[in-house]
Amino acid sequence: MTKTKKKEIPPQQANKGSQAVASQVNTIVIQKPKIEILVGGPYKLNGEEHNYGHTALRVTTNNIDIIYDFGRYGKTWGTGDSEGEGVLNVWDNFQKYIAAENSLGRKTSGFVYNIEAQKADLIIKWYQALIEGGKLMTSRSGMKRYKIQHDYHALSFNCTTISLDGARRGIEGIDAGSAKFIEGRSLKFSEKLASRAVGWPNKLFMPADLHAFLTSKKDTVKINEYKNK
Repeated sequence: MTKTKKKEIPPQQANKGSQAVASQVNTIVIQKPKIEILVGGPYKLNGEEHNYGHTALRVTTNNIDIIYDFGRYGKTWGTGDSEGEGVLNVWDNFQKYIAAENSLGRKTSGFVYNIEAQKADLIIKWYQALIEGGKLMTSRSGMKRYKIQHDYHALSFNCTTISLDGARRGIEGIDAGSAKFIEGRSLKFSEKLASRAVGWPNKLFMPADLHAFLTSKKDTVKINEYKNK
């Protein structure tokens, strides 16, 4: 019988191998904090046109992925339901949020910007203050819904204005130069007349106007497109 001699591995080589394995195991990908301004387009549901669009703000860090989604999700009143309870949905699952948007048949554009970690904290604290002043309405997997103290108003406190208010905590002046884009895109002619009669806003308030403005900006890191295939 032929004996096979066991090959000895020098200690220094063995150490190198264990170091390589340890290096692979301990590798951590650090994600730079970002905001993503999510602008949803119009859609048609059950034969009814929904032209206004929607805006929400996503904040991502190395251990957080949260979406702030404000809108008319409660009682409404006023001409054309232009006012209502201020309701803020807070999502901790982006896939569930975007699946809900996609289910409507709308396309959502995500405008991504890098921010500093402390700025991400400022955004989260600002929204948290809104939540703490209100009350929890409902909770389900991936999302909690809060009624905040500030009521919804189509021209002054809506999904677009509150998303930009949050975004400014991350990037001061993110909407600088946006005045010329305030056209009221997606509004009917009669709605524009009514809006001008009560006072035309001096800041972006329509999702389509915001989309046009953000598309024109040069400092956007990337633009994601979300829609059903």
